[in-house]
This record gives sequence, structure tokens and C-alpha cells, in this order.
Amino acid sequence: MDPGGEPSARRDVHVLVLDDAPAVPGGGTQTAYGASVALHVQGDGLSPVGGTLARRKFTASSAGYLNQSEYPLTFFLPPDPQPDDPDLDLRFDVCVDFPGAPGFAPGHPGGTLRRIDAHVNPALGGIALATLADRELRVFRSGKVILDGETFPPLAHQPLDLATTNGGLQLPGANAGVGPLQPAPTINRWIGLEANTLAASHPVHVHEILVDGQLDEAVTCAAPAFNVAVWDVTSASQPVLMPSGTAEAASSVRNNRTFVPVDFTLEPGRRYRVVVRVTALRFTAAASSAATDALAVTGGLDFRDDSPCDGNSVVHAPVNPTRAYIALRWGEETHTLWTDLGGALAGSAGTPSLTAEGELAGGQSITFTLSGAKPLAHRQGLSGLDD
Repeated sequence: MDPGGEPSARRDVHVLVLDDAPAVPGGGTQTAYGASVALHVQGDGLSPVGGTLARRKFTASSAGYLNQSEYPLTFFLPPDPQPDDPDLDLRFDVCVDFPGAPGFAPGHPGGTLRRIDAHVNPALGGIALATLADRELRVFRSGKVILDGETFPPLAHQPLDLATTNGGLQLPGANAGVGPLQPAPTINRWIGLEANTLAASHPVHVHEILVDGQLDEAVTCAAPAFNVAVWDVTSASQPVLMPSGTAEAASSVRNNRTFVPVDFTLEPGRRYRVVVRVTALRFTAAASSAATDALAVTGGLDFRDDSPCDGNSVVHAPVNPTRAYIALRWGEETHTLWTDLGGALAGSAGTPSLTAEGELAGGQSITFTLSGAKPLAHRQGLSGLDD
């Protein structure tokens, strides 16, 4: 980049990661060591996963004051795809992971992190480079974001702290690395886990799947094609493939572990099986989750499925409670309870009450509860709520 060039020609973006400190000028301190920042340019087509290349850096204690490196992380973006139009440029998403989230519930060893992304704060999604006057984005541990001088608070119901099922997958030790991947013993091999939300009081939001294996090609028996799938197996005789849980992803030939970004919600009181199609695999010795966990894992899955769109093999695959082939990064949502404003007229069944739970925002689910109404009464007042 030419230092004397036009500001519009700049291809750099800076991300400043901060620990909240309201008494400090600027509201935060540059002490979030170990936090990692991923910047995804939308639609660049360079990554096999999600169609975007993740540019990732992390904050280090050696960066900052009296050191050559700077604490803010600098990312350089590809050229403007439409240089003749000053109003159009790249769009990108930012995701920040803070390790060791303070105050997080015990019982999830090795699996705690605080993730601030577009789910937690929509200001971090679809940022238009052409509109940025200030190229420095400030992301706080609390989920607050400062973008172009404007402060954006996080969404109230989205989880900030994420757990990782089984505490994560195996890591290298001081004297040895992780075990090698083993070729799948058959064609059409699928691995995964069985989990339930029987103890959950709110929906569970899954953000990422960690896969110890090399992903196989997607199956085309359903649209869209997928090699990652989530099945609702609450009814063993009627398994349901969740459209929001299907994905087509790919592994890097340079890595033995694949990270698949996902965005699906598991409802309370259900049983699920999350599976991926692989050509090679590895397992981590694991124990089942506590039954009181909002997302409780009962064991790992490793099976052949020649008909992956009917769910029959998924339902009948044996569960191994001592092995983990994949892991999920998840958090429990906290939906707000709406307030009854009163004014109801009592009837033969008493005073009716209509309550709702959920965030009144696009793409969010809302649950309505009607009590005290006449049995089998027509729900005239609920028409049009889907709009």
C-alpha cells in the first residue's frame, strides 16, 4: 500500500481486542492476551469451508508498549472487486475468541471460551469496507463493539460463553503429539455423537463442529448436498433431518482436524445425532456428559451408511460412551419473558392470558403460550403472527 495514496485505496483493517474497564479512557485495557481474531471475507471462494478464507491472528503479551509489534491486529484484504465504484467494496465478518472466560460454569474442562461474533453482536457481520471511515474496530470481552465511533451493545439473549462437548478433542502433550488419522474401514463412513437437551431450559445454539478426520464428499440424495448433518432422533421410528443443521464442508490436506462453522439451534427436551462423512478418522478417549448439562453427550458414533438421507442407519448406529470423534462448541440461549399488560376479559374458563418468550428480532424463534382460554376455542387473535 502506498502511504501517500488515497484513503479509499487502503486495504488494511485493524482489530483492537479489549478487556472491559469502564474507568479507563476508551473503556477497556489492552490485556486480552491469547485472544484470537478471525476475519472472513465474504464470497472470496478461497476456503473449502463456508466459501470464505479465514485470516486469523492472536494477541500476544510481547506486542504493544516498547515492543516492535503493535497490540492491535492488522489484516490486509484482497483488491477491490469493483474499483470503479467507490460505493461498493468487500464485505467481511469478524469473530473474536477470548480464552478462559471468567465466571464460566465449572464442569467443562478445557472447553471454555468467550466468542464474540455476528451472532452475539450483529455489528461484526457483513461489514462494508467501502463505508468505513475508521479502519480500527474495537471488540470488548463483554460483547460491545465500537465501529466508526458508534457503540453497538451485544444481543441480550445470545450466549457469550461457549462450552465444548467432552472438553474438546485430544491435544499434543509435552512429549508426544496426537495420534495419526486412520483410514475409514469402509466406504460411506460417518462419525459423530449422540446428545440430548433433556435438562435444557432454553434452546442450545451450536456455533462450531470440531472433526477429527478428513471429510468425504457430500452426498447428493437431498438438496442441498451435505456431508455434515444433524438428525432429531427423539422419535426413533421417525428421525428428522434438520435443514439448518446440514452443511457441505471440506478438510484441508495440511491439517488432521477440521473446524466447521455452523449455526443451528437445538430445542429443549429432544435427542439429537450430529454426524459427518469421512475418509479418515481418529477418536479421543472421553466420558459421557453429566445428565444435568443443557447439552449432554451420551457417546460417539462410527458407522457405515449407504442410505444417508433416510436416517435409518443414523438411528440404529451403536453409541460408544468412551469415544469422541467430533466435538460441538455451544451455548445456551436466554430468551426474555414478555410481560402481560392485562386488560383480559374473564370467560367461562377464567381470565385468558397470552404470553410469549423470545427475542422480537428477525430470524429469532418465539414461543406463545395461551392459558385460561375456552377449550378448542378458535385462535383468531394469533393469525398473522408469522408475518
